[in-house]
Amino acid sequence: MDAESSPNYRGDPVSEWPGLHVSIFDGSPLPVVMVTGARHVVHYVNPAFCHMMGRSKDKLIGNTFAEIMPGEGWLPSLTRVYRTGEAETHMEPENPEARSVYWSYTVWPVSGANESPVGVVFTVTETARFHQQATAVNQELMLAVVRQHELTAQLQHEIAERKR
Repeated sequence: MDAESSPNYRGDPVSEWPGLHVSIFDGSPLPVVMVTGARHVVHYVNPAFCHMMGRSKDKLIGNTFAEIMPGEGWLPSLTRVYRTGEAETHMEPENPEARSVYWSYTVWPVSGANESPVGVVFTVTETARFHQQATAVNQELMLAVVRQHELTAQLQHEIAERKR
């Protein structure tokens, strides 16, 4: 059994990760988490990710991603990106039954010195606001179309009455 497959593995991948990740992602408004190895051990989280999760950096780092992130829909993507080295982007309903709130995430690999994957970066973009705005615009357009049909019908009725 290697160190990473041990259930107590908390990783020490700092030497394998680029040092710029803190300065790049700490100021991002998007939640970002970096995980290492096939078990997806959390190595880094930015303040936006901590805010989204409602937990401090200390409570997140060192756990597996499965331990901190609700649901399992993202796991196949993390595993695929780690194994293939190919980035993926997804947009899914937060609640498939309601089909009302959407979120998207992007996962991309990070390679070590020997070009083999050492982990992945997981970035969340909540798109609910865009979806809500698009829905509101569509509703307004439908109301305008209905009102236009009502006005047209009323005008046609008035014209027909005048001809009698």
